[in-house]
Amino acid sequence: MVIFPCSFAPNHGAKGDKPEGLWRCQAGVRLNGLFMYDADELSKKHGMTPVELYNKLPDWLFDSKEVRHIVGAHVTPSGDGLRLIGTCDPERGNLADHQQWLGSILGVPCDESVKDASRGSFMVDDEMILYLDKSIFTYNDEEYDKKYGECYRGNGGTGAREYENTPAADTSRTTAPPYPRTSENYTVGSVPLCNYHDVPYEKIVEVYCARYPNYSSGDRHEHLKVMAGRLRYIVDNSPAKLKQLVRLAPYVKDWEDAEHNQKEIDDLCDGACALKFYISKPKVVKDVLQRAGVVETEETAYNEMAASSDLALRVFAQRLEGLMAEPYKSVMQDQNPMNAIPLIFASGTMFCTLLTRCWYIHYDGKPQRMNPQSLTIAPPASGKGEIAELNKFLLAPVKTADEYARKVENEYKKEYDKRQTSTKALKGDALEEPHLPIRYLTTNTSNSEFLDRLADAKETIDGEEFPLHLYMFDSELMSANKHNGGADWIGKRDMELKAFHNEEVGRDYKNKASRNGLFYVYWTHVTTGTMVSLAKKFTLANIDDGLYMRVAIAPMYNNRYKMMVRGTYQAYQERRARLMSIAGRMDRVGGRLPIDPLMDYLYDMCEEACREAEDNQDPIMDDLRRRAVFYATWFTIPIMVWRAIERHAQLEAEKATTHGDTPVPSVVDLVEVTDADKQFCQVIFDAVIHFQDSFFGNMVQESRENANRAFQPRRRNSRNADCYAALPEEFRTGDVEKVCAVS
Repeated sequence: MVIFPCSFAPNHGAKGDKPEGLWRCQAGVRLNGLFMYDADELSKKHGMTPVELYNKLPDWLFDSKEVRHIVGAHVTPSGDGLRLIGTCDPERGNLADHQQWLGSILGVPCDESVKDASRGSFMVDDEMILYLDKSIFTYNDEEYDKKYGECYRGNGGTGAREYENTPAADTSRTTAPPYPRTSENYTVGSVPLCNYHDVPYEKIVEVYCARYPNYSSGDRHEHLKVMAGRLRYIVDNSPAKLKQLVRLAPYVKDWEDAEHNQKEIDDLCDGACALKFYISKPKVVKDVLQRAGVVETEETAYNEMAASSDLALRVFAQRLEGLMAEPYKSVMQDQNPMNAIPLIFASGTMFCTLLTRCWYIHYDGKPQRMNPQSLTIAPPASGKGEIAELNKFLLAPVKTADEYARKVENEYKKEYDKRQTSTKALKGDALEEPHLPIRYLTTNTSNSEFLDRLADAKETIDGEEFPLHLYMFDSELMSANKHNGGADWIGKRDMELKAFHNEEVGRDYKNKASRNGLFYVYWTHVTTGTMVSLAKKFTLANIDDGLYMRVAIAPMYNNRYKMMVRGTYQAYQERRARLMSIAGRMDRVGGRLPIDPLMDYLYDMCEEACREAEDNQDPIMDDLRRRAVFYATWFTIPIMVWRAIERHAQLEAEKATTHGDTPVPSVVDLVEVTDADKQFCQVIFDAVIHFQDSFFGNMVQESRENANRAFQPRRRNSRNADCYAALPEEFRTGDVEKVCAVS
């Protein structure tokens, strides 16, 4: 709980019956010059998301040079409200004056209940914070308390003094009730339940009870637990509303009345709301809502998810401020900062492909290569083409290296065809099929050709054979899905799974043209697509194969109804040259990366995530954190390597100037881990988990629930056990006849 507008002086409590302390009491209020604006149920009452309302704030409100400005903003725990914290202008008036003033700017009135100076607010996760000025923690305007504090403290805290009676009154500023509520004015009661999408909650519960009938006496606790876990999705995961909602079920009300177990029902609801809350509603809930007459279109569901994604993108962009370094700085030049995460995921995969000759020791003690796969999801015409541009610039060295091999291969094919049609050509020397490395592939590459490319993409480094990564890019995920149904892509999903840890795949064909043997999969992949194509790649039938944990997925911010920033050809050329220069220099780096300090940090970070998943009893989150740690490493490595490349160039220049004899260390020997690298790594770790969970968490949960139901053991003593359980502690012959329906 946080109280933004005030602190408390030592007092004896609201009733004066407590030992002196910092009690939450009007008599002890000390205003600090901050006020809080709070608006809830935005989508229902005003047809907008919290982020959309936040975006209506004028820029000057964030200027700390102004007398009054915003120092904090976050989405409320319900997910459908916005809370703003700002500094007060003594000339404007009391807290209510400021709240109405800000409401008039936004066109949405403030919740009147927050006029109270000691109003508390529930804390929220980092992901719900839209803006935070560090001054919020230390801000204190003593003059404001001198001017308005006494009217809040009232008559020794026993009642509020009417604001019109104070010298600072200015009735032209506000028509709201001119005094704050005291602690005696608080009302304790139920949160009112309204209709859900114009359908009464009573009808929804009635349909649910019809679909999932009354429990038997032996499993009612589990039945209600499941019911609460499902219905919380239609009350914004609010425990107060859920407690009312489940009591609309007749058998729950009967159970409560008969056994006076209100606390057990309340505890079940509190426990349900403490579980992970997914963006998408469970299939069971969607089915019940549809049967109850609730109209929720796919567009509505998509818009809800998009609003949540936009909020997360904003939060991660803000967390990356001050941490963005080369080569990602050049990637983000002239780009919307909201797209930092999807562009880092995509370009990071490309940088790791260039650094294919590098490796490191993971905290499990094993050598590890960088094997990312990125997937960017956004509507058509939303800017995914920027990733295609990055692909042109950053993969240029790989394409250039492939040119000679492709030329030799095509000449071989021409000569081979000629031998089939010319007797004279057949008399020539036997043709030897070339096996030169070709690494840049298209998504319609056949499986056989793919395995041949894996076998050929190798170099000898320090006397040992070293596999290089193959790479694929597709600007339309739908293209890969299309190949999914034909010979081109069959089996490649299996290789996508194995590529994450460079696992083994084999081929043993009788065909003389096929090279049989075992191959280890070294393959990186960048794809962009739409929600429609994503739904075809990941389905309820295949979601639990684990691919969802192995792909760095992120949405792009849809800058709807806004024009893009105008650019110049010169700026485009400069950025292109810069990125191609970075790519060329990265492509030459190889060796073991000494990043042990980062591994120590990641071990502690992953251990903390493990404890959090255990505390929440969230197995899906536990699965996600296991592999997100690899992406956190892989996407941070390009920053450390580029810093080492520039340091190496500097040392080479100094040596040339001084004509020194001391050899310059290699690039990999100059790699160092900084605190900023660790912070960047943390943001990536959180972002990978957040978006994997957002896109796939609910589907994985449903898939596992279906599997558990399918493989439950058969009950073998149902009749006798149920009859015995239904009997009272002491029973007679007549009880048995009645319960068991026998004579």
